[in-house]
Amino acid sequence: RKSLRDRALAHGTKSGRTPLPTRGVDSALKTEEALEDALKDAQSLAIELDLVVCMSGPTDWIVSRNRTARIENGHALMSRVTGMGCVSTALIAASAAVWPDPFEATVAGMVLTGVAGELAAADCQGPGSFQARFLDELYALDAKKLQLARVTLT
Repeated sequence: RKSLRDRALAHGTKSGRTPLPTRGVDSALKTEEALEDALKDAQSLAIELDLVVCMSGPTDWIVSRNRTARIENGHALMSRVTGMGCVSTALIAASAAVWPDPFEATVAGMVLTGVAGELAAADCQGPGSFQARFLDELYALDAKKLQLARVTLT
């Protein structure tokens, strides 16, 4: 089983659907209808390729064959720092190395990223200090801080 993060979704699906947005799912999904279409496309891709699809943005969406998670953690400064998407992907991979369920591992990786981002943004001056604070917060994450996770499962 695999997990696919949003940058790869820019290429569209084998079924010829329109590629999903590449600058964060919420940047192109301004209406409820557009979001519903993107989630349907993500689920089709998850079923078609037997994987977990992750669309990141102000709200992160993780979609599998039969489960969906909405994660509402993170901060706007995360989009101002180069490499945050790569960090999310690395945290998903690290979670998948120790978590047998790819869906849960993907949710865990995105929660780690989002919670660390929120905590870092609370004590920074801008993107430069945010990046350093993010690394510090990621290093210092513990069970108490992870209680800040805002995840809705369906």
